[in-house]
Formats: sequence, C-alpha cells, structure tokens
Amino acid sequence: MNSLQRIICPDENSFDVYNKIYEEAVKIDKSKLFLISLGSTATILDFDLYKIGYQAVDIGHVDIEYEWYLRKATTKD
Repeated sequence: MNSLQRIICPDENSFDVYNKIYEEAVKIDKSKLFLISLGSTATILDFDLYKIGYQAVDIGHVDIEYEWYLRKATTKD
C-alpha cells in the first residue's frame, strides 16, 4: 500500500528542536523511506537515522518546490 507520513518541522532553525524531530522519526517503522528537507539539519538527521537502521535521503528543497508547483505559485510567499 502506498502511503505518506509527514513530520512537520520549523521552516527555520530546525536544529533547535532536533531532539523532538528525532524522537518523532524513530516512532515510524524502519521499512519506510525518509525524505528529509531541513537544510543542514537534514544531513545530521539522515546520518543518525542511518546508524540505527533507517533509510533516509536529504532531498534539499525538492519538497518545498513540489508544494509550490501543486499550488501553481508564482512567488515564494
């Protein structure tokens, strides 16, 4: 079955709540693939999840760009 789960994180300064993000992430089944878009925090989270058996990919700004595409946004407001 196809499904999507999100952990909503701050737009800025996500490392300030890194422990909360990590705690939510490890609640998710290890069979899921994480696509992480959190700036430099993504690199750290990606590696920490990998160390305990998760698959994770730092996707940069792809998630945000896709959301703008779906909304037919013409500005980045």
